[in-house]
Amino acid sequence: MNIQVFFSNIRPQLIHHLSLANDEICAAIAWFTDQAIAEVLMKSAQKGVKVSLIVENDEINHQSRIDYQTLQQHGIQIIWANVLTGGKMHHKFCVIDRKKVLWGSYNWTYGGAIYNKENLSIVEDDPNLAQLFLEEFNQLLNEFGPKITENLQQELINKTQEWRLAIQLIEAEIAYLQQQKSDYETIIEQYYYQLKSTLGDLLLRHLSLKTEWAKREAELTVKNQDKQRYEGYRAEYERVNAQLSQAKEVVELDKDTEKKLKKMYREAIVLGHPDKFMHDPAKQQKAQAIATELIAAYQRRDLSKVTEIWQLLKNGTAFGIDWSESKNEDDWQKIYTRLRLRRDDLLREIALLEVDEIMVIYRQIGNFEKHFSDLRIQLEQDIKNLEKQLKTR
Repeated sequence: MNIQVFFSNIRPQLIHHLSLANDEICAAIAWFTDQAIAEVLMKSAQKGVKVSLIVENDEINHQSRIDYQTLQQHGIQIIWANVLTGGKMHHKFCVIDRKKVLWGSYNWTYGGAIYNKENLSIVEDDPNLAQLFLEEFNQLLNEFGPKITENLQQELINKTQEWRLAIQLIEAEIAYLQQQKSDYETIIEQYYYQLKSTLGDLLLRHLSLKTEWAKREAELTVKNQDKQRYEGYRAEYERVNAQLSQAKEVVELDKDTEKKLKKMYREAIVLGHPDKFMHDPAKQQKAQAIATELIAAYQRRDLSKVTEIWQLLKNGTAFGIDWSESKNEDDWQKIYTRLRLRRDDLLREIALLEVDEIMVIYRQIGNFEKHFSDLRIQLEQDIKNLEKQLKTR
């Protein structure tokens, strides 16, 4: 039930997950021009998967290399979206087998795969999240095409219901992204704790010797560049020393407990996210304090504290949006906009964490044992060399 967020190699991931579909693919994609993806969908339809696509009714799609009639001949349902307000059907999401969701900025286009900076989030085995996206998909079908499910026998839902669904979708997305960000930060915290435990003294000894060597060099040459190098090494020693001092042990949980922790954390994020309460500053401030406490407890893997906060939010109504409360469309728009900005901030923060040196190491080797082993050898050799150089000065 973890979220995976991709900023590169998106196309292979998309094709892979589409090819795994067993029963149904429902996708709302603004622009779909990638023939390779079309081939995967046709193969899926041939093996009995029900494929339904909603795409924007414009020249980009109609003039693409994809033959939409051929798709229909393979049993794929194509719904052309004509937004009456003059806007676009701008969604980019896909629900597979009613439990897997793929969404993000990525259109199913060849240009998007080759040239653009895009993102794709994937959540597997979450029927509740999938249902939220399917409700939006069915709403689009109700607006643009024939009804294909019993849920579409009702009339168009009113504006409040539309905003409710939109906000619930983005809340779920934020919860998964916040979990992904927290998981990355936990991995980095775990790295520094293991570094402190296994190599802390050795690393500080190495930095101390580098600093001493640079100091003597600066005193000997009286050059600005050597003085700046000394100041840089000294600052690095202080930074690493502070970082190691603050490093805390990350508790490892068994698989079932970890799953339970993640589920409650996501639900609590949705129930008490501060950006929902911009109309009530006092409530927003309190929600921010609870969110900060919740994130810290999750990163400590403190199941007891996360459960306590989750229960507090679950049982109370203080931080739930009262959908029966009279609000005009501007109010809903402001809430949605704040949530969307928070989602975009999380995507940017995750993108930065993705390229963090520690996360790169983690993805390459899966754990830190070999990295620390190699680092120990390097540090011990460097220390010998530095001690030898200092003795000659």
